[in-house]
Amino acid sequence: MAETRDHLKGLTIAPLPRPRTSADLVADTLREAIARGELKGGTPLRQEELAARFGLSRMPVRDALRILEGEGVLTLHPTRGAVVAEADPDDITEIFEIRILLECEALRLAVPQMDEAALEEAEEALERLDNDAKVGAWGRLNREFHLALYRPCGRPRLLALIDAQHNAADRYVRLILAHFGYAKASQKEHRRMLRHCRAGDAKGAVAELREHLAGAARRMRGFLREPG
Repeated sequence: MAETRDHLKGLTIAPLPRPRTSADLVADTLREAIARGELKGGTPLRQEELAARFGLSRMPVRDALRILEGEGVLTLHPTRGAVVAEADPDDITEIFEIRILLECEALRLAVPQMDEAALEEAEEALERLDNDAKVGAWGRLNREFHLALYRPCGRPRLLALIDAQHNAADRYVRLILAHFGYAKASQKEHRRMLRHCRAGDAKGAVAELREHLAGAARRMRGFLREPG
């Protein structure tokens, strides 16, 4: 036993990615369909039909629906079952209030720990956002940029909470990026944030992030409240 302990002493073990389960794969597929607008608000999602469609038992489907319920993407009714949540200005407010709290703290902690690799990863995500004309990819690339900046914070639980809120916000993010020409404005805000990070200016980066998220929420709420 002592020999084994000596052999492993000083071994650096990178965090292992969480294994993808059948429930995760079902949740990912449904979340993407909702974000693309293929499954509209108010659409019922019946466990039996989903299980047959995915070729699975009802258990992983039930677990997937619970994942999406936790993200606010759908609601579970005692009698109606799972229903895709309607786009709701109040929902946007709550999601982005939570995002501001979590992401500003993650960025504050991350900036002093950032190395060139993290900054280059964020820069590459911005370049792909500039060059990818597919609206469907914008939400994913936007998430990659933000998480590249936050990962150096070294707080895996905090990062998991942030990732869940990005899942909840995904369809709204795609909505705002696809309208008002906001994609270009968003990229300018991203690049200002990245410049603060490169300069080691945590306070400036956090201030930029806070206004970036608050501004996006304001635009989304305004869009949803417009007649028609």
